[in-house]
Amino acid sequence: MLQTQLLGMLPEGGSDAWTAPVPPTREEVLPELRPSMKPGELISEILKTNPGVFLGDEHGSSAIPEFLSNSMSSFRDSGVKRLYVEMFNSDHQPMLDRFWEQGDNRQDLVAHLEMNGWNKAEGWPERVVSMLESAKKAGIRPIGIDTAHTGSSRLETANPHWVSVIQAHEAEASDRGLYVVWGGSGHSANFPRNKGVDWRLGIPSVDLGDSASISVPEVTTADGRSSDFRVTLPMHSGGQPNP
Repeated sequence: MLQTQLLGMLPEGGSDAWTAPVPPTREEVLPELRPSMKPGELISEILKTNPGVFLGDEHGSSAIPEFLSNSMSSFRDSGVKRLYVEMFNSDHQPMLDRFWEQGDNRQDLVAHLEMNGWNKAEGWPERVVSMLESAKKAGIRPIGIDTAHTGSSRLETANPHWVSVIQAHEAEASDRGLYVVWGGSGHSANFPRNKGVDWRLGIPSVDLGDSASISVPEVTTADGRSSDFRVTLPMHSGGQPNP
């Protein structure tokens, strides 16, 4: 039923078919940034007053999927039930459903990511699937949201599709838990012809990055156009990023 609802949602005609999006039905609620606030604390505060949070990144950092893996128990404790990921198209959901229900297709997921251009760094598909395993252990269901559409109108086409997928799943969910969206930072940028997924859903966004020049995570406010907050993690060097 849900797959049928999602068919035909992609606009035809590329950027020429662009129309201004309908404003969200809610406004995001931003927590106050406290001194020395840790990344996990920031996300927990966001989830206290919002139905979800958008976590954006520049794909390829090993620190980010490991940070997410380490954060799953905290997400669960905050009430998160679903993890929406860019790395799988919405029509790839059957393989994620099998992973959720049976858990016997780990290598199929890794191979799928490698075949579909997600080998952004050595071992990155393995780290992404390990993160999905952590989500599953925490009782958080992974759901694919992307579309195969590429080109100059990629964001204008993908963003409304992501939102439609998320809204459809949230409407059909038997539990009314919270959700986390993980995707590229460009999908949260709020500009005239590129309204971010976070803006469309009325949720805050956090841009995740890493740096070799820091030893502990840093949390700062952002410009509100590319994201609301910025989390910088120590660049991976064999240890575990601190959530």
